[in-house]
Amino acid sequence: MLDSELCMASLADVAARIARREVSPVEVTRLVLARIERLDPQLNAFITVTAEAAIRAARVAESQIARGQYRGPLHGVPISVKDLFLTRGVRTTAGSRILAEQIPNVDATVVRKLHTAGAILVGKANMLEFAYGEICPTFGPSRNPWNLEYGTNGSSSGSAAAVAAGLGYASMGSDTGGSIRLPAAFCGIVGLKPTYGLVSRAGVIPLSWTLDHVGPMARTSRDCALILDAVAGYDPRDPGSLPLRRRRHAATIENTPRRLRIGVVQAEPGDGVTQEVRTCVEATANRLRQLGYDTQRVALPHAEHAPRALLAILYPEASSFHRRWLASQPEDYTPNTRQRLELGALLPAASYLQALRARRVIGEAYRDLLRQVDLLLLPVAPIASYRLDRSPGEPVPSAGGDRMSALIRFSGPFDLTGLPAISVPAGFGTDGLPIGAQLAGPPFSEELLLQVAHVLEQAAAPELTRSRLDLKEAVT
Repeated sequence: MLDSELCMASLADVAARIARREVSPVEVTRLVLARIERLDPQLNAFITVTAEAAIRAARVAESQIARGQYRGPLHGVPISVKDLFLTRGVRTTAGSRILAEQIPNVDATVVRKLHTAGAILVGKANMLEFAYGEICPTFGPSRNPWNLEYGTNGSSSGSAAAVAAGLGYASMGSDTGGSIRLPAAFCGIVGLKPTYGLVSRAGVIPLSWTLDHVGPMARTSRDCALILDAVAGYDPRDPGSLPLRRRRHAATIENTPRRLRIGVVQAEPGDGVTQEVRTCVEATANRLRQLGYDTQRVALPHAEHAPRALLAILYPEASSFHRRWLASQPEDYTPNTRQRLELGALLPAASYLQALRARRVIGEAYRDLLRQVDLLLLPVAPIASYRLDRSPGEPVPSAGGDRMSALIRFSGPFDLTGLPAISVPAGFGTDGLPIGAQLAGPPFSEELLLQVAHVLEQAAAPELTRSRLDLKEAVT
């Protein structure tokens, strides 16, 4: 197997090779680090690369495996985490100038669990400033491996670029309005936003306490399942964490039900969805029908109100967290981020409380719909990726309005309601950039979402998950 092929293999495949001692953790980690050194100057997927620590950890993993102390499928596998997760002894910047030199003395719960599972952290992935939608000039934008003139969206921008380009086998991201699923869709990978409370956010720098979720990003649904198995579970350090029966998502990924009712969200006038996105989502619906599943057209509940309610909650919660820095060093924010944070401080409490009431109503409407169908199929975003030379806040083509509001139309409702959703590769736009489709389900239906995503992967063409950058690497 060529080095580039090994770097682009699935996490599950590399884990099996490590378990069989066909490759060693040190060998795989060195290959990934060499690929990062070669490609990241183009992609800017990482803020910090932890090369020396990664090699040390890989040697420990190799020794443990040789002694028969194999910990499971993440043992010895190189991964990254978004630079929003606290990492002991490794700087955590949140993509910001304000925290550019912060070095925590504790690990986030998710990072600790990944270390316990034996995963090898190769670096901290680039992201939008404080996960709030703007690129910090200190670190610059991540570039899309499918076309370097285009972005990855965000805010888990570097995580998506790294996974798509083979700079690690998975990454952990965060999602408050779509920040796992949007970049996953734009980069042609899989991104899972779990049910609120399933994965701990302790030690993750918050954007919005009641909307934040964390979840895995990987090249396959099985890989996401393996990561989810390692990081899910109750954590008393997270007030939103829920004590739940432990599930093995990877072990059941082949057990897809034979009969499913899937609600395909129908297009509405003014929803801003481009024709190429509609075509890819409809192609996904056709594949599901060919697999024997029942599909029916449904309307997305409160399509106009859900993004507004989400932003009416997000703005004041974000502003509350940032108030000390807004007072002491406002000049260290990018202008658009500072404006949003200042706006959040001006919103009246009545509007926040009204949004919380709307959230309950909208959540019940979604749960009602998901009693009529088992899953929903809909776009992740109204468009494919956009060029990096766009102006901040410039409206999304064909979607109208503010970029954030337009982009979260289909992803945001599942952060607002806390329901699980997954982005899967669905095809390509006319410019050759990936387009994703989104599956969403009732609370704690991650097992089913991953199963259906896996079935779709099996039915899809392999080029859906192979970037142009990787194709170039494979022939050079």
